[in-house]
Amino acid sequence: MPIARKMRLPMTVIVALNAMIGASIFTAPAILSLSVGPAAIVSYALVTVLVLCMALAFSRVTRAYPSELPFYDYAALWGGRWAGRIAMLSYILGLTVAMGLVASFVGKYLMQYIPQLSYTTSGMLSIWPFVFANMLGVTMIQVLQYALIFFTLAPMAIIAWLSVRNFSSSNLQPFMPEGVSSIFAAVPVIIFGFFGFEAIPAISSSVKNPNKTVPRAMIISVLLTSLIYTLFIFAILSGLSRSAFTSDRMLLSDALKTVYPCIGWFGWFIDWAIIITIWGTLYSMILAIASLIRGFFNIALPWALILVGGAISLSFFVFSSAQMLFDLTSVGVCVAYGMTVAALYTKKCRKGFLDIVIATAGLIAVGVVLYCAIAKYII
Repeated sequence: MPIARKMRLPMTVIVALNAMIGASIFTAPAILSLSVGPAAIVSYALVTVLVLCMALAFSRVTRAYPSELPFYDYAALWGGRWAGRIAMLSYILGLTVAMGLVASFVGKYLMQYIPQLSYTTSGMLSIWPFVFANMLGVTMIQVLQYALIFFTLAPMAIIAWLSVRNFSSSNLQPFMPEGVSSIFAAVPVIIFGFFGFEAIPAISSSVKNPNKTVPRAMIISVLLTSLIYTLFIFAILSGLSRSAFTSDRMLLSDALKTVYPCIGWFGWFIDWAIIITIWGTLYSMILAIASLIRGFFNIALPWALILVGGAISLSFFVFSSAQMLFDLTSVGVCVAYGMTVAALYTKKCRKGFLDIVIATAGLIAVGVVLYCAIAKYII
């Protein structure tokens, strides 16, 4: 498919932000408030460090050995074709499960305002229109990404502002009601909101000067996302008490109504902006996954997009536990991360001792995330 225009660094960062900042940041506060409490702020700090370690290692690999099939090519450098296939399939499956979870979230939001829609219909309407929209190409993406980032940040700003207005130090006490272990148990839920930056190398053919732009875009987007998440979660946890959340599926606008009963159109705007934000995540990630499948299976992009839509739909129907989906996504994506970062130990990617240090830090970070994701099932 011909590319009308190459994306520069700012546009690439915006694409990455839209891929990362989506469903998780709006669904995580209720889960974290009930299962972790104010100590979730520490969990966000921990995840930020882990993601930065992985992102630094990942960007180091992509700079040393550019590839449009990063997970396959990098794992194959040290483990051969089978390692490459495992890494690629692990990543694709992880993201597919994640997008099924995202579609289920937006389905619940839509049903609040369009009760005529069934859960299944609302979910499918959040998948297939974006499959076909992505067939319109990069020009369409560039037009929509600026609008999508607005609808991402606008509800966050309003929610944060309303929460800060109700700030009370008593909302931060007790700081760690569920114990130290809850900080680590929250890692899969939180890191879900950071996944997406690693998909940028998959669209490197659409980026101008990808050797420099792609690594920079990944690091910048992670730092910006971390800053936005930390400020946002602190505002909510300090402005809303744990009692404001009656379930881990509670909408943020409903939690705000416990403090602002007459929230009015603010609540309507927040919900619809969140819906648009989640759609933006689906829109960006469907293309990223399809681009990987196109290169991996050597098929045309339209067929790859249809395959992705079908796989996400299957995930939507099969899995019902949100926590399990968070954990499965973390396992799938982080296995691919680890197998990719290990390429820094090979001669083709290693430029010096610093690369070994960065690779080790990245692998340790991957190990921590994997432990947090599976510990509850084996201990």
